[in-house]
Amino acid sequence: MMSGLHIEMAFLKVFGELLYDSGWITSITTAGVATDGRADSIQKGASTSRGQWALQVMVSALYILKFKAYKAYTERVTDSAEKLDYQQWSDMMDNIHPQFAYWNKTMKLEILFFQFMKSQRKANYEMYVEYLGKMVP
Repeated sequence: MMSGLHIEMAFLKVFGELLYDSGWITSITTAGVATDGRADSIQKGASTSRGQWALQVMVSALYILKFKAYKAYTERVTDSAEKLDYQQWSDMMDNIHPQFAYWNKTMKLEILFFQFMKSQRKANYEMYVEYLGKMVP
């Protein structure tokens, strides 16, 4: 069985494969978040601390963009009976726009990864097993 660190490294490699050719490396290098070499090592899962940091930046950026899009939606829809709540709107956008669904799924996986990391930091075995089980599928 792999240790928690090795599971984190493997999950970071999964993220690298998921983000391959998504434009993610170009985005973080253009923004000055990382150099080409560091972005490549992050994508390959070679550096866990840099990978964790990059995913934190990424999930924060995705959340901000998603929230701004929802806010724009609520400002466009004037009839309160037709307005969807945040979760309903997110589900609708997943069904309509494949790119939205891709980044939404990426964000959910990142949050799952952080919950797994939290279980290790807190040394909470029940939480560790719960999130490990959620990561497996």
